[in-house]
Amino acid sequence: MLITVALLSRVVSRNSSVPLCRLQDELLPEMQFQRVSCSRCYKYMHESNFKPGLKAKVAENMGLTIGNITVEANIMPSNPLIHTFVSDHAAEKWRKCCIKAAECCREMIEVGGITNESDWCPGTWDGWLCWPDTPPHTSQQQPCPTFIRFGTTDDNCQLTVRKSCERDGRWRGHPRNQNIQWTDYSSCSVHSLMERRLYMGVAAYAITAIALLPALVIFHLYRQLHGHRIALHKNLFTSLLFNAVFEIWFKTGVLLTAYDDTDSGKESVLKQNGPYCKLILLLTKYFRLTNYIWMFCEGFYLHRLISTAFAEERSLILFYVIGWGFPLLPVLVYALLRKFYSDEDCWALPTDPSEWVLNVPSLLSLLVNMVFLVNIIRVLVIKLRAPHHHEPSQYRKAVKATLVLVPLFGLHFGITMYRPQSGICQWQELYIYLDILLDGLQGAAVALIFCYVNGEVHSLMRRSYRNFLELRNPSLSAGQCLGGSTVTTTQTAF
Repeated sequence: MLITVALLSRVVSRNSSVPLCRLQDELLPEMQFQRVSCSRCYKYMHESNFKPGLKAKVAENMGLTIGNITVEANIMPSNPLIHTFVSDHAAEKWRKCCIKAAECCREMIEVGGITNESDWCPGTWDGWLCWPDTPPHTSQQQPCPTFIRFGTTDDNCQLTVRKSCERDGRWRGHPRNQNIQWTDYSSCSVHSLMERRLYMGVAAYAITAIALLPALVIFHLYRQLHGHRIALHKNLFTSLLFNAVFEIWFKTGVLLTAYDDTDSGKESVLKQNGPYCKLILLLTKYFRLTNYIWMFCEGFYLHRLISTAFAEERSLILFYVIGWGFPLLPVLVYALLRKFYSDEDCWALPTDPSEWVLNVPSLLSLLVNMVFLVNIIRVLVIKLRAPHHHEPSQYRKAVKATLVLVPLFGLHFGITMYRPQSGICQWQELYIYLDILLDGLQGAAVALIFCYVNGEVHSLMRRSYRNFLELRNPSLSAGQCLGGSTVTTTQTAF
């Protein structure tokens, strides 16, 4: 029966004096086709493109109803449907779909009657894409249209759509209802891709948290490591640890639930846009900024130490005020900007003016640190050239460690502040994964450089292990416990 309908509709479309266009299995005059196709473009758009509760309903005459008013589906700027979209970008996606449908209709009219094979699947507009006449038992592929891409702007990454023609000259039906034409758009979804990125970020931050916790315990346990320099390390480690914890919390408790709730039909935490998720985001922003400010404090401390002939600071109150107090001001300004100008989606999507409120202090801290370190190296070189220099070796080690960390923190900023907008899709994906790893593993790298590869910590750990063995077996000497080697420890912190 369906084959007969398809054949009759093909004959009618070729012999009718009125040009007809096919919308799925319907043959419609051009003007009616444009109205109906534009209406379906609106209907098939994702809910995220519309203001909450304002998406119009499809009426029986294929118009769209807003409240009690029926509106014709067209892309005129004065059309009230434009105001139902969440942004101009979302409205532009609908316009593109309607324009593509009109172009498809004109192509059908122009090529009408060219294909004479009765067993071919007829050209059609499926609601999103235009498909030409297709021979039986074959498939057509096209790039996913940009107006339905959700969650990515990588338009050069060729995600493809597939539509198959059966042997009997019919387009393949939907798996759940063979009487309905079906186009496989599943490959256009970036759901799994975005989830994979989020899980990678969570794993990176989890590694950082696992690396930082033992380092903090080591710094607290050993009395020999209770100097001002280590106090700065502990504050930096604490900042990185809290940043990792709240990043994991936001990604798993807010972002991942948004993907989980998409299929269930429930409104996600992200779309609810409540104070809970905003507070978590602000805490992640705050602790991320404290990471860079405490790096500045590390450089500032070293600079004062070297410039005052290695005289220790009497108090770290100034550093606590800078490290924990100063970041509150940019974060407060950021929160006010988002509240008044971009209060949606739990502030998860970055907006350029607001993000710069946080990026500028971070960049300035890195730049000033670079100036500090250059001057520190200059002073050390002068002292090393002096005939009788007495500069403590632990400060040289501290300078080397900090000199490594500044490029480490700056490298992440250098990559994330510029994102390539063109090129091979695989390279863009590699960039994103590199960005995620650099961001998430910063804390683990800091713990490794300042704690786990430090000789002072190694000697203290070996001494603790030797004491543990002696307690278990008092008859063993210290030399026997460590295979005949001797361990010496210094009393000054690195």
